[in-house]
Amino acid sequence: MKATEQKRALAASIDAAGNLFVASQMDHTLWQFAPEGVSAPIGGLPNAAGSTDAIGHDARFGSPSSIAVDADGRLYIADSRNNTIRVGEPNRLNVWLDGDSVVVTWPAAFTSFSLYSRPSLSPVDAWSLVPGTFPAAGGETTARIGVGSDAKFFRLRAP
Repeated sequence: MKATEQKRALAASIDAAGNLFVASQMDHTLWQFAPEGVSAPIGGLPNAAGSTDAIGHDARFGSPSSIAVDADGRLYIADSRNNTIRVGEPNRLNVWLDGDSVVVTWPAAFTSFSLYSRPSLSPVDAWSLVPGTFPAAGGETTARIGVGSDAKFFRLRAP
């Protein structure tokens, strides 16, 4: 979707990285526009009003009329039809090398999510659950995976 196609976008906010977040009141969705111009829906389902706290397309809004982003990347959405202020945590999955381990971190608030990996992005390779329990500290959950494993790509999935 292009910025010019937004249906009655009443509010927008920009984060420190230059991403533009838009609340589209008439189609009950939230959008993110990256500095390079790439856009993606990040909340709600077009023309499906409701009141559901969830992630991505599973969330439902009733005419979101305002949006703000704080320094930590949290979104604050004024859900006007539902008389509610909703808070969206940033969906961050960070991956880096640390010696002989791949370190993967994500917000500790995502307690019901599971970490999956796969060796490539080929459709032939299936996603596999990364076994183990991972400690949470300082608001982040951390997994350490040995470099010798086949895990090269990672994602979080809700149950």
